[in-house]
Amino acid sequence: MRKKVLNSSLKMIIYPFVMALAVLLFFLLKDVGEKALIATVVPIWISAFIIILFEYLIPFNLEWKPSIKDFVTDGIFIVVIQALVPQFLIWVTAIGILYFSNGNGFSISSIWPHDWPLWVQIIMLVYLSDFLRYWLHRGFHTIPLLWRLHAVHHSLKKLYWLNTSHFHPIEKALQFTLDVLPFMILGVSQEIIALHLVLYGVNGFFQHCNIDLKYGWLSYIVSSTDHHRWHHSKIIEESNSNYGNNVCLWDILFGSFFLPKEGSVKKLGLINESYPTSFSQQLFSPFVKNLDKEPKS
Repeated sequence: MRKKVLNSSLKMIIYPFVMALAVLLFFLLKDVGEKALIATVVPIWISAFIIILFEYLIPFNLEWKPSIKDFVTDGIFIVVIQALVPQFLIWVTAIGILYFSNGNGFSISSIWPHDWPLWVQIIMLVYLSDFLRYWLHRGFHTIPLLWRLHAVHHSLKKLYWLNTSHFHPIEKALQFTLDVLPFMILGVSQEIIALHLVLYGVNGFFQHCNIDLKYGWLSYIVSSTDHHRWHHSKIIEESNSNYGNNVCLWDILFGSFFLPKEGSVKKLGLINESYPTSFSQQLFSPFVKNLDKEPKS
């Protein structure tokens, strides 16, 4: 009985503990290194190692254990989608903002409340960014052309920490236009954007992790592992829900919140069981109409 209580308590504290640790590490490292890179990357990857450990200790589904092929494919995705594509977009955006503002004397940075406490600004950024991403994500499920891009992410047949970045590069670029770009234009400080990226990155690992977690009342605040598993269900009525990226407020307000009290998601993926799985194949799969629904002839 005592072991059962301890195990249940452990499942409740893993998420808040790791998130708090990531934030603590960010503030300890934020003055180290150029452009807050160290303060962003180190907390995310230390959190990832902890998540890997608990995926081994208390897995949610033993059938979701990744193969070597899964690791290779998702490893390529995380390097390209999480590292190379955002860095390129940030570089292009920064040059564009600098050129436009210098040439036209243009500035809208006064709109953002730069003098407000940091914790207020980060909460604002999280919720505003999530509001924009919510509608983009919902559009990816309801607009056929966008769904063909998003089907790459929903082709996953198992969920574990590394496939958090399993997106088509074009979709990642569209996410960037609502996730980071508006706030760079508003002149939000590098520190606040970096902390947002830490929260975003660690929560993303948790959303896709294969750990038997319990969120309790946090399930009505953060976009949790439980929410996201239902979002990856092969049953469309279940997967067309829980669009929140970091928080679930917008799902609750706009009627897309789905978290049954009983049962758990059964099968993941697309209707087409033979949807291409390699990185190179999935670069081109969105350009084949209805590929998510039927095998390529």
